[in-house]
Amino acid sequence: MIPHAYPFTDLKEKLFKVRLLEASNKALAIGRIKSLEKRDEDKKKNDAAKNDFESLVLDFRSWLSDDANDAYTTQNEREKHIDMCNDGEDWLYGDGSNAGIKEYNSKGKELKENFNKFKTRKSEHALREGTVSKVTKALEDMRDELAVVLAAKPWITEQEGTDVTKKLGEIRAWLSEQMDA
Repeated sequence: MIPHAYPFTDLKEKLFKVRLLEASNKALAIGRIKSLEKRDEDKKKNDAAKNDFESLVLDFRSWLSDDANDAYTTQNEREKHIDMCNDGEDWLYGDGSNAGIKEYNSKGKELKENFNKFKTRKSEHALREGTVSKVTKALEDMRDELAVVLAAKPWITEQEGTDVTKKLGEIRAWLSEQMDA
């Protein structure tokens, strides 16, 4: 049974000293309830946005302060973004304590973009190590197989073989240069 689904008149009970709302008052009460429910929903959304902003500030500052992440940022970047996190936290507990969802989201947008940029650097670095070794091995295998291919396929000229060898060397040099950068 759903609460309040049946009108009082269907209960077949005598109601002593209970006043039933008239239709106009009932409509007003329903309107008040809906506005209170909307206010509660807005409050929940606002609190969630505030919590998300606070979590972002704390997570980002913690990530920047972790020595394991020093390789993915410069000292100037760390200092700049730690200052941004501190400013965001000061604003949150000061002027921003009663801000709205849009303000929390707009304040957090730049922080989130920078945090994602640094986390992407870290994940790409982890992926790069495995990929570079695979590419290096593939280049060596191609160089080793080139002599076999040239011997088995006489229509491939020696000049074409030299071009391939040269291109493999260029790729190796470029890869080495990129890893040193």
